[in-house]
Amino acid sequence: METATISPSSKTRWTDAEIMRWPTDGFKRELIEGDVYMSPVGRTHAVICTRLIIRLGNFAARHNLGEIYDSSMGFRLGPQTLLSPDVSFVSYARLPAMMVSPRKFLAGAPDLAVEVISPSDLRSVVSLKLDKYLVRGTRLAWLVDPEKCTVEVRTPDAATLLTRRADVLEGDAVLPGFRCKLGEIFDLAARP
Repeated sequence: METATISPSSKTRWTDAEIMRWPTDGFKRELIEGDVYMSPVGRTHAVICTRLIIRLGNFAARHNLGEIYDSSMGFRLGPQTLLSPDVSFVSYARLPAMMVSPRKFLAGAPDLAVEVISPSDLRSVVSLKLDKYLVRGTRLAWLVDPEKCTVEVRTPDAATLLTRRADVLEGDAVLPGFRCKLGEIFDLAARP
């Protein structure tokens, strides 16, 4: 199944108020260059995102670094681009400048953007989103592939592929000291 584009081609600008009225039907929607992309997610995707949110959230809170967000947080990267990473982090140092209003999306890119590939995602669209984050100020991006159990770690000037369960995902300068083995996020065996 592919990610669906659902917006009319004549719509060139969506306001925050219009976007807030989009249906809450379990589909994730994002705005890329004026087009709305919609994709459902499944159990594996949800479990991986939750595990990352818990680990990152606990670490960020313990060290008073910033806020961790799930995929419901929108980042306004331009008039025609609103993205919602599956998991994201914004430092307390950058957060005040990004908060236009408590009821609106954050203006700018997160410090860390995490995208978890779903069966319905087009890899080219997910890669385009990561490029947009990095160009707009994201310092660290993780592309998580549950099917291959890999994580591509991207920075504005480099990319590294982690492929073994013992490989360690690190927060680099964005979340200094954060470490998580890939096996901790990819062990999806059902537990009683």
